[in-house]
Order: sequence, then C-alpha cells, then structure tokens
Amino acid sequence: MYAKMHEFQGQKVLACCEKKLLGKEVVLGNDVIEAKKSFFGGKEVSEKELAKLMAKADSISLLGEKPVKAAIDEGLASKENVLIVAGVPHLNIFRV
Repeated sequence: MYAKMHEFQGQKVLACCEKKLLGKEVVLGNDVIEAKKSFFGGKEVSEKELAKLMAKADSISLLGEKPVKAAIDEGLASKENVLIVAGVPHLNIFRV
C-alpha cells in the first residue's frame, strides 16, 4: 500500500491506495476515481504504519481492499460505509 499525508488549511488529509492501483483510474459509468501518484503516491506502508497515520489524520481517502479493511479493523468505519466502484472498495472518512 502507498500512503501520503497532505496538509491543507491546518488539516491533515491522508490518502492511501493499494500498490496495484497507483496511477490507474477506476471507472464505473459516470463514477471515476483516479489513483493519482500526486495524491496517493507517498511511501509504501504496512497495515501497522497505516493505522498510525489514520490516527493522526483529520480526513482519510482509501482505495482498495487492504486500506479499506485496515480502517474497518481500526473501527473507523463499517462495511456499510464502503463504496464499491468497478469492484474496487473506496472509503472516505471525515472527522468533525
């Protein structure tokens, strides 16, 4: 998995996607999710490292089975919150 922490107006935004999805588009009808390297392409992380990053983030964008499962395992979301686009799990988490 690749993860990258962004800072925007004092907020920490974490982006994480599976290695095989980096640089690709997931398309289903009018829904398009781009796994842009500029957004998702940080460093390669383990599930343990991802959990630490998620704990620090104000919002999180996850693309792929492993990152989404990690968020569910950490209790940050449930399976009902997951959007499936062309067979690929996608999850956004916002802390308010």
